[in-house]
Amino acid sequence: VGSQARILYANAEVRATLGVAFNEAVKAARLTAPVVLSRDHHDVSGTDAPWRETSNVSDGSKFTADMAIHNVIGDSFRGATSVSIHNGGGTGWGESMNGGFLMVLDGSDDATRRAENMLHFDVF
Repeated sequence: VGSQARILYANAEVRATLGVAFNEAVKAARLTAPVVLSRDHHDVSGTDAPWRETSNVSDGSKFTADMAIHNVIGDSFRGATSVSIHNGGGTGWGESMNGGFLMVLDGSDDATRRAENMLHFDVF
């Protein structure tokens, strides 16, 4: 589904470095439009699914949405352009809660600051 370039697996340091590099490319006009980074639910901290990501949580909280909510709240305070809570995530409607974000990199100094802060936090 989609292109092979649509999923980025990188550690926290590399994610922040790439975000800043994309923003610098926009600032220097090597890219002619802003870059939008996003994540919907394809990772551990973005999804609470009691039959997948949280299946081995034995304290009874596997049926809550705490990981997705904590991730979205953290993203919003650290500089995401927008955040969302949604349902489904490949496990079926009503079977999981997911958190996602969008970050617009427009070449500004503020976008650099937000990329450094948020992309180092978010599991992406």
